[in-house]
Amino acid sequence: MAKIIHIADLHISAGEDRIYCLQVLREIIDAANAKEADFLLISGDLFDSFRVLSYKALVLSVREEFGRLRPRCRVYFIPGNHERHGCPDIKDIAGFDLGRVELLFDGGSPFLGCYRKENGIDIVAVPYGAPYSDCQKWNVPKKENGIARILMMHGTLSSVYSGPDGEEDKPDNIPDSIFDLLSADYALLGHIHSAAQKKIGECLAVYSGSPRVWRRGETGPRRAVYIDTSKGNDSGAESVRLSSAGEYREIDLPLCFDASLREDTLDALSEIKTSENDYLYVCLSGIVADQNRLRAAEERIRSLFSGRRVRKLEINCDGVEADSSVLENELANEFLKRLDKTRPEIGSPRMTEWLETRMQGLEALREKK
Repeated sequence: MAKIIHIADLHISAGEDRIYCLQVLREIIDAANAKEADFLLISGDLFDSFRVLSYKALVLSVREEFGRLRPRCRVYFIPGNHERHGCPDIKDIAGFDLGRVELLFDGGSPFLGCYRKENGIDIVAVPYGAPYSDCQKWNVPKKENGIARILMMHGTLSSVYSGPDGEEDKPDNIPDSIFDLLSADYALLGHIHSAAQKKIGECLAVYSGSPRVWRRGETGPRRAVYIDTSKGNDSGAESVRLSSAGEYREIDLPLCFDASLREDTLDALSEIKTSENDYLYVCLSGIVADQNRLRAAEERIRSLFSGRRVRKLEINCDGVEADSSVLENELANEFLKRLDKTRPEIGSPRMTEWLETRMQGLEALREKK
């Protein structure tokens, strides 16, 4: 039996997110040590691209972080689709010294991966791009009684996650039948950035999700996954929240006709609690008299967060339309005055519906004089 920490899709980058990625990795290592994990299993996309591996200082930092793991913890890693970006031959990854991290890849294997057995479990490692249609020919040893079998895979399992997800550039869907064929107890999956798990036959299939906010729209707490195989797979996988990852927050803000923001809107925005690694995405919307005044609204928003650290602040103005004629439309002005009395609080789930009502009403009224 074994204690396992499972992650995927960290997408370590050499760019502006480098320090942030290493902070999240550090917390994952701390979680593995706190749980006294026997294995840290990484199901692909540890790095954002093959090119990242050429940055020696970054690779050294990654090695140092993994070097902090308790000595008894083994680290196994399968290539994901991002490690294959710009990689002439996936076997070239094996030429990089990742310290404690052992790459599970075999170009001569029918499934490009390999088999490991130790500490009361066996692992079938299946890298991204494996020919699933030939899985009956993979010649994986028969599972022994009393041994928990772990599949490490990187791809889309549509019966667990039906999308949409921007990482679904897959060569094939992972077939459900593979779990029964290989007598799997657990399938620890990467590629989809949303956390999900489901029992498929006798196998617990788990997407840990990306442990950091990698892109726009990745809402909710970030996590790693903890599994104690001695408890059996009916108990599911335990989420290990990663506070250093921050969260993605999307806020819709309506503009006044003069492209300004109401003071109570600014007050509500200033009261939103953020952490230093949050990704804040502000969507401005409305019909304004002069679109050139948008810059002042953007600068006002940025000034609110100048003393409150967030990792990334983006302001989207695609929902703003310029039309000075609305100012002369009495019906439109009366409609806005009454609608404004029903405006929900900033951050309310009703705000999207309210903004849509506002825009549709103006569209219908602004042609009427």
